[in-house]
This record gives sequence, structure tokens and C-alpha cells, in this order.
Amino acid sequence: TRQWELRDLRGHVVAFCHDQHGSRFIQQKLEDATDVDKQLVFDEILPSALSLMRDVFGNYVVQKLFEFGTTDQRSTLAALLVGQAVPLSLQMYGCRVIQKALEYVDLRR
Repeated sequence: TRQWELRDLRGHVVAFCHDQHGSRFIQQKLEDATDVDKQLVFDEILPSALSLMRDVFGNYVVQKLFEFGTTDQRSTLAALLVGQAVPLSLQMYGCRVIQKALEYVDLRR
């Protein structure tokens, strides 16, 4: 059987993030993905990142990027939180993203 990789999702990453099994697949792959594969996922989710933070399955992918993404990716995601921290903190799934961001983003930068 064929072994699927993150690059196979090119053009469909956001759709996979909204799906329970797709989200789980991306989460697992991000844990040991190459920087190239992380960038592929990051580039596709960035325009939808704020809505994914509020999504029942998408929030987990954003959390994984805070945990396993590059320093630049973390910083870019953190910049999206400026002015959004309170509303996200009050939202069922967004609050988990805020917690992960606080855990992994270097606030001294």
C-alpha cells in the first residue's frame, strides 16, 4: 500500500484540517516533518489560520505548528494573535491555541 505524505496534500491542506481524520494525519506528520513539508502546510494554512484556530479539528493543526514549526513560522502565527488573544481565549477551540502559543513562542523576541 502507498504511504501518504504531507506533500501529497498540496492544494488541499486546509480542507484536510477541517476533517477529523485529515487533521489527525497532518498532526502526526508534522511531528517529524522536514522543514520543506512544514513550510508547505504553513503556506497553505496561513491565509485561513485565524478561522482554523476556531475550528474543532483545525485548531489542533495550528497547535502542532506552534509546537513543531520553525521559529519564523511560530513568530508569524503569533503575530496573527495580536488583537485576537481575548476573543480566541473566550472561544472553545481558540483558547487551546492561545495556551500552546504561550507555551512555545519566545515572548522576548
